[in-house]
Parts: sequence; structure tokens; C-alpha cells
Amino acid sequence: MGEAANVQQLSPEIVVGYVVIVDEAGNSQHTKSGLTWIDYFEERLRAIAIRRAPIWNQGLIEGLWLIRIDSRMAEGQRVLETEAIETRGTDFFGSLLAELHLREPTLKPPTPTSAR
Repeated sequence: MGEAANVQQLSPEIVVGYVVIVDEAGNSQHTKSGLTWIDYFEERLRAIAIRRAPIWNQGLIEGLWLIRIDSRMAEGQRVLETEAIETRGTDFFGSLLAELHLREPTLKPPTPTSAR
């Protein structure tokens, strides 16, 4: 998380999102919480993916996209839940862009006008 805090010190308006790829092949039960290690890891990351105005604390991030793979599967089938992953990816980038446009409105592309 150090790099997020460092970049936020230099430019507080910057938008930070993490794409994390995790392998289900090494996943196991987390004994204390009852969740798997990956579910626990994702839960902890989501707890810091809350950086929105007015909560601009350094070290928080704006978004997270966790992609689950299974390296035991055949090539071309390793990405799990592909439709859900694609939807989450679209939402991830959309939310980062929306947050960026709130902070830097001049970066928002102009809305196309209807042809007359």
C-alpha cells in the first residue's frame, strides 16, 4: 500500500485502483473467519477501496478488481466466472473514470450533440 500513499502525497487528486489476480489452486480455508484465504484477502482489500470525497485519506484506494484463476485448468479455461469477471472489470474501470471526472472535470470527454 506504500505506493498508493506515496502517489497520493504527490497528487491527492489521483485515482488508484488495483487489479489483483489470484490462483484458486492454492486457496484454502482461513480457520479464524470461516472464509477461504482468497475471500478473506478480497474482503480486506474491499475495506480500503473506499476512497471517495470527502474520505481522501492516504493509503485508501478507489477501486479493486479481483480476478480468480485456476492454474490446474486447461489453457483457455483458467479464468473463472468469465462473464462475472468481465462485468466487474467494466464496473471497475467505469467507477475509476467517474471518480476521475469528479476530481478533474476538464478531462471528461464532451457529450456528443444530437444531429439535426
